[in-house]
Amino acid sequence: MSEFNWSWVNGTFIITMTGIIGGGCGACLAFLLKSRCSKIKLCCGGVDCVREPLKEAEIQVMTPTPIDNPV
Repeated sequence: MSEFNWSWVNGTFIITMTGIIGGGCGACLAFLLKSRCSKIKLCCGGVDCVREPLKEAEIQVMTPTPIDNPV
């Protein structure tokens, strides 16, 4: 039986995989930091997020302003 050929694992492959995994972790971290979750569990219960809704005093009603864009 022949040995496994590891010639396809080179520096470019390792850098690419490190970038993909790092980018995915960074995107997940940014999502979790921007969310309004007060308690986050990841491993034991899957992904669990206790969310705190905004209070009525914190909600601001924004009125649309027309954009003057001459053509």
